[in-house]
Amino acid sequence: MSGDLSVEDDIKIPVVLLFNLEAQKLLNHHFKKPVVIRMGKNPINPALIVVEYFKGTRKYEADKTMPVANQMLTLDAKKETMRINFRFNGINKESKADEKQKAVADNIELLSSHISFINPADLKNFINHIRKIAYSLLGFQNELDEKELKQIKDLISRVIVHQDDDIPKSITTKFEKLSSHGTTSVICNLSKEKPMGCKLLI
Repeated sequence: MSGDLSVEDDIKIPVVLLFNLEAQKLLNHHFKKPVVIRMGKNPINPALIVVEYFKGTRKYEADKTMPVANQMLTLDAKKETMRINFRFNGINKESKADEKQKAVADNIELLSSHISFINPADLKNFINHIRKIAYSLLGFQNELDEKELKQIKDLISRVIVHQDDDIPKSITTKFEKLSSHGTTSVICNLSKEKPMGCKLLI
């Protein structure tokens, strides 16, 4: 829609207003090839955002110090919904046990590079829960119970989600190799208003 393809990445669109379905498509694209997205939580006249953008005031620019999404993990503003993007590199329920184990270990390594906690014990607990989700996707009977989901909700209130630009090159290279077969995404609802649980995003 914008640009003539003569120069790559020369177009910046300050504001895009989307419905839910279109927003989901944009996020799905973001996980394949990152794009800069400003997500607004308060209603505002889009014209003001455009004007301030071209003035260079950065008045309405999103806070980059507290990202809530990267290629591995996405959290909503209230931290009641979590999306995890696994890269199993073709490994599935029919694969051998050692292949599944390596696939899970690779994803845990990637996730550990994309997040952090002030308390190391929190990181260990969070990783254990995510590992359980990963194994359940590969055919193991490892469904999270309500107590574990509540623990995850408590943990994500303290998680630090790193920006993709801050991830070491060695990790991003490995990430690209594991992404050749696409992404397996899981959405976990952690709100009390809806039944708590995790489901595969198809």
